[in-house]
Amino acid sequence: MLVPVLRRVATEIIQSEYWRPSSLVLWHAGEPMSIGHDWYRNAHKILDGGTGRVRRIQFQSNATLLDEPWIELLSESKAGIGVSVDGPEWLHNLHRKDRSGRGTFDGAMRGVERLKAAGIPFTVIATVTRNSLDAPDEIFDFFHALRPQKLAFSIEEAEGANVRSSLYEIETMSRVEEFFRQIATRNFAHADPLRIREIEGVIAGLISPVGRLEGSQETQLGRIVAIGATGNVALFSPELLTTVRGDGSYETVGNILQQTLSEIFASDAVLKQKELIEFGVRLCRNTCGFFDQCGGGSPANKLFETGRYDVNETWYCRIARQATVRGIEVAIQQAMPKSSTPEMGNLGVLKRRVAPQSSHIPPNPRHSKQQLIILQ
Repeated sequence: MLVPVLRRVATEIIQSEYWRPSSLVLWHAGEPMSIGHDWYRNAHKILDGGTGRVRRIQFQSNATLLDEPWIELLSESKAGIGVSVDGPEWLHNLHRKDRSGRGTFDGAMRGVERLKAAGIPFTVIATVTRNSLDAPDEIFDFFHALRPQKLAFSIEEAEGANVRSSLYEIETMSRVEEFFRQIATRNFAHADPLRIREIEGVIAGLISPVGRLEGSQETQLGRIVAIGATGNVALFSPELLTTVRGDGSYETVGNILQQTLSEIFASDAVLKQKELIEFGVRLCRNTCGFFDQCGGGSPANKLFETGRYDVNETWYCRIARQATVRGIEVAIQQAMPKSSTPEMGNLGVLKRRVAPQSSHIPPNPRHSKQQLIILQ
């Protein structure tokens, strides 16, 4: 990212009324650590400007470049780190390779061990592909041994450079459902369960009053602001920053070097985008029984799959939301005490029996109130 862009982000966003104490700066593009730790140390000074307003920083990395100087930077900046690991070595190395074509599993595990040795907590994002579906027990055992602070499963999407998903077929829906049923079943039965984003999201949806969950971050203007290296801005879904339209242009809505954030928000392009996205959300709310678990879908997925924002169900919805939720709900029902009845208060039983960790489960993470400022 260009230094002038960093300075503009600092003055136009971080030092403005737009910024909130809970706002998160997330470095998430390719491999952020390939730039070098000294660059980020300087970047963080520029972004904060001595104001103390940048309180939350997060990196998403494959951890292969994580050395002692990086450990020092993470420690001194109190930055969080998410590690991209898909599971056991054979599974991870199928799709995560370096430029020489070699699997990155060993490098990722070295990075994780450095984090553990330094006492730095880490989260994990694991991509679920067709190859994952036959190995839920092996995958659960692997991550339980790894012990991330929190685990999130990311369904392989057809989006951007990945033009096809191995999961977007009718026959895989039941397999995805069974995969998440088994993951949840194993976790519920364990004396020391993992925090798993998808499970916490389903439980939050079940224990929240109907209608309380009014949408996701990706459907609300200003909740996500993604800024590219040269200052291009995308709103709503961060993937839109690199989404190419049919005419070869990008699905960006402005440039932070040329416009204020207020000007971008008030532009005709953004207002039209917002109108179409909100129409799609209304369709989802009126037609889909999974709305409280989803909040209206991902604009980027809708656009990539259909060429439009003003639609409802997509393949991503069917796999990442519907099949996932169904599988976890089956596991919840199977884990409930046999004697429980609606009159006995099943939701209370669920919180005590199935989710003893529910005391620290916030509302559905997809409906979190935090802002994300994603820098690439």
